Amino acid sequence: MGTKISQETADYLLISQIKNEFLPHLIKIPYWDEMNENQRGALISFAYNLGQRFYGSYGFSKITRVLMLKMWDEVPQTMFLYRNPGTSVEAGLARRRKAEGRLWSS
Repeated sequence: MGTKISQETADYLLISQIKNEFLPHLIKIPYWDEMNENQRGALISFAYNLGQRFYGSYGFSKITRVLMLKMWDEVPQTMFLYRNPGTSVEAGLARRRKAEGRLWSS
């Protein structure tokens, strides 16, 4: 509490965490190497919010199926399903899922 770091240090720590904790799990998603940089970025954001082991996990059958079957046109609307409808955080998660969907589609 009260400790401050520079933006440069924060960026380094985030990149290190993504490389060391997230990518080892995400690169196991089928067709990862065929995805463009924005598609991979959208999944990194999704995983950063929902957990790096989301693919194939309980509660993530729809996104797992869509990715496994390479139904890439359906990824944005499928991501949007994971926004905790009816909760106090739904609006914020809806904005995040829409942004991830736009990134995926770009």
